[in-house]
Amino acid sequence: MENSNTFDLSSAVQQWRKNLALAPALDQQNLDELESHLRDSIAQLELSGLSVQEAFLIGVNRIGSNHSVETEFGKVNRKAVWLDRGLWMLIGIQVWNLTSNLSQSIARNAFAFGWKDASYSNVSNNAFLPTGLCALLQITGVVGSVWLSWWLIGKWGGRIGKWLGPHIKGRFGFAVCLFSLIALSALVYASNYFSQVAFIRSSKPEITGKIMMYVAYSSWVVWLFQTVFMLATTLILFRRKLRVSQA
Repeated sequence: MENSNTFDLSSAVQQWRKNLALAPALDQQNLDELESHLRDSIAQLELSGLSVQEAFLIGVNRIGSNHSVETEFGKVNRKAVWLDRGLWMLIGIQVWNLTSNLSQSIARNAFAFGWKDASYSNVSNNAFLPTGLCALLQITGVVGSVWLSWWLIGKWGGRIGKWLGPHIKGRFGFAVCLFSLIALSALVYASNYFSQVAFIRSSKPEITGKIMMYVAYSSWVVWLFQTVFMLATTLILFRRKLRVSQA
């Protein structure tokens, strides 16, 4: 067995606490209480002759797995759990909506401006090529927006939340944050609107009509891909959650 002198109890306890903190059912007070119980248990086990590492492992086992602890505290902190779930659902919806609209707008406008200069003598009568190209660009935008949303929420969600928390407690800070987010959303939609206006003004009516037709056709392909992708991802994550819960 590994020598107890090489086992860092403080680091082990902090990592254990950090893992528990990922559960929304546990607040700061709950974590402090559990850590106190763990340290008391470790101290008693050491007095019985066990090493620090052995005492830590047994103490953690006595408290229970992360899932069982989360389940028990979830019953007590039910309101906090649902507030946390509702908050992250709303954040996810809005981040996804913003990034999806931005990415697909860029993809559609890139196709529109690029295709209007294409030679229509050979390819304009065949809708499969432009429709497929437009769909491919938009699907790339969908995948990119999913990755960007995941990255923003996963990597920066906690940091932004810690920074934003103190600011929105006051009325002035709340108003500033609200109008800043509204302005950001308006900027995304405005950029899409004005780019479409610029395209229409710079193109001949017959070219504009054909390209809008290709975009309309491609929207069905993008809708099918997005629906299948989102449903499959949801069911996969749900299946993984069931496996973790049963472990």
